[in-house]
Amino acid sequence: MQGPSLDTWMTLLAPYECHRAASIRDLAAQRAYVAAHVLVREVAAQLLDLSPSRLTLVQRCETCGGDHGRPSLADHPHVFVSLSHSRHVVAAAASDAPVGIDVEDLHGMRYDALRRSVVFSSQEIAAIDALAPDKRDEAAARLWVRKECTIKLGLTSLDDPSDHASAAAAAGCVFSDWRHDSLAVVGAVASRIPTALRLLA
Repeated sequence: MQGPSLDTWMTLLAPYECHRAASIRDLAAQRAYVAAHVLVREVAAQLLDLSPSRLTLVQRCETCGGDHGRPSLADHPHVFVSLSHSRHVVAAAASDAPVGIDVEDLHGMRYDALRRSVVFSSQEIAAIDALAPDKRDEAAARLWVRKECTIKLGLTSLDDPSDHASAAAAAGCVFSDWRHDSLAVVGAVASRIPTALRLLA
């Protein structure tokens, strides 16, 4: 997102979001956090035909009760929202059906590290291992963003290396993927209904 200043963006955020943003020392990461939280309001506002300033984003962790859980809109529980940000790119989705979105910087995704952390199923690892070495990092990144989508939908977890595709299919979800060459990022969104993608850069 470009144009308004960081201070202008932050006027749209709830106190907990402002506090979280202020705690981020890296300026690029801080701007990405704020931009993602503004963008999710923008896309939800388009869906609801409202001003973004009228929307309150809430997050509540189901485990500890902290303000870092799955996002939702305080006064519009029938609208599902999801957001993601890497260091320089943000993504957001709003839908009448459950939705999960994720975006990742290709430069930060390394297959060897993901393989060691046991986040992929044995079938997924076998499929990546069968690729040429120079194709594995991107393949892993593409799998990772899909897995993040299923995590955000509550279908899998970081501790569960199960096949995200099977989990999504069982829930009736389908993926839409994208790659932005100049920014070197990949992303995915998963939902039970068709998803329209709009790239702003």
